Amino acid sequence: MKNTKTLDVTFDAQSVMAAVEAAHDAGLLCETCTRKLDASDSISQSDFCPECQAVITSQLAVEAESRLMKALIRMGLSPDAVQIVSD
Repeated sequence: MKNTKTLDVTFDAQSVMAAVEAAHDAGLLCETCTRKLDASDSISQSDFCPECQAVITSQLAVEAESRLMKALIRMGLSPDAVQIVSD
């Protein structure tokens, strides 16, 4: 029997910047967005192309899964009993 639970995970500016930096450092951003990021002190989500926005969202999803896994284990579930799926 599977129990399901829906959780909302929010990110602060520092977490988002960490995801942007991870994507940048891994070379996952396109050349145009990389130049914008390197040349700017401040950048918003709309400054990134759709493909790079998707990359950053993917980085955030990895972080969210890690947070959820840790929280569920702290709640007493064994790591083998936890499966995180995305809609």
